[in-house]
Amino acid sequence: MPEGMLMDNGACWGGDPHWPYTRLSAWLIRLGVGISHGRPHHPQTQGKIERFHRTLKAEAVGARVFTTSLTASCISTCGGVSTTSSAP
Repeated sequence: MPEGMLMDNGACWGGDPHWPYTRLSAWLIRLGVGISHGRPHHPQTQGKIERFHRTLKAEAVGARVFTTSLTASCISTCGGVSTTSSAP
C-alpha cells in the first residue's frame, strides 16, 4: 500500500470543500493511506502524471484502434502485435 495519494480537486476525487471525502477516499483512509489534494487551479501539482498520460497516449496507443482487449493488452506486455506468420 502507498503511504499517500495526491488527488486533484475534481468532484470524483473529493474536491467539495464542505465534504472532501468520497467513498474511495474514506476506504483508502481506513487502509491507512494518506489523502491530500492539489492546490486548486494549479495544474502543475499534477504535472508528472499528466505528462505520463500524454506520453502513454501518444506512444503506446496513438491512433490505433483495437478490436479486442487482448490486442490492446499485448501492446503493453509484448511490445506489439505481429500480424505476419513466422512459418516459412
